[in-house]
Amino acid sequence: MFQKLKAKCKRRVVMKMDNLQYMNSLSYCGTYEDMTKVIQYITSKILITPDKLQGMLWYAYGWGLVFFNMEIAPFEFVQTPYGPAETNVNKLYKAWDTAIIPYCPPPKLDRRVKLILDATIKTYGSLSNDELNERYANHCYDIEAGEEITARDIYLFFTMFAK
Repeated sequence: MFQKLKAKCKRRVVMKMDNLQYMNSLSYCGTYEDMTKVIQYITSKILITPDKLQGMLWYAYGWGLVFFNMEIAPFEFVQTPYGPAETNVNKLYKAWDTAIIPYCPPPKLDRRVKLILDATIKTYGSLSNDELNERYANHCYDIEAGEEITARDIYLFFTMFAK
């Protein structure tokens, strides 16, 4: 799915350390409501636990940076011993623990955000929580647990896969 998206965007990703000024021109400044809409959209499409939601948000956020030069929502990721985690999701769904998050009707989203979320769900949605964790747990191995993972770090990581 991401191969089709890459072709559709017709955008070449060039990984140059001195060419990372894109971060000053991110095309999205979202709100808390936008963040919850993204989560609602994912929960409207698949049955998901809070842990799996963390991985899905990580991939959707990263591919949004790479393909559209935009943040899909104002997520803040930190490194944990288990991999990257979005801090607000931990707070929102702590009570759910390993239970399935209830279905929400899909909200209205920007076309580009929907495209990224649909591709993420199609690519990673069928994986079990353990399989997803194996894939994303060590993405930011050089960042200490508890440290924030910047959009620049995420962009650099995902550009390696977009070539």
